[in-house]
Amino acid sequence: MSRIHSTSERKNPPDFRREGAKCEFYIDGATSPQPIARIEHLLSGLDGVERSLVDTEDGEVKVQFDEKKISKERIVLTLQQHGFRFQ
Repeated sequence: MSRIHSTSERKNPPDFRREGAKCEFYIDGATSPQPIARIEHLLSGLDGVERSLVDTEDGEVKVQFDEKKISKERIVLTLQQHGFRFQ
């Protein structure tokens, strides 16, 4: 399974066992480089998003975030405002 990591330390895969709020969803078209790069850029720019992972095979996006700084709804809304559709 190919994966692209959206973290500041790309050498180390995200550890989703850590504490923090998590959400998972599927985004249409998030299986090719350009949309994945846009998703990475958007998520990394959101204050409170700690780690994210995009599965290039099926478009699954996993996000770990600090719920004191950002909500799942804000993450989803940001992606929707940039034209991403959820499955």
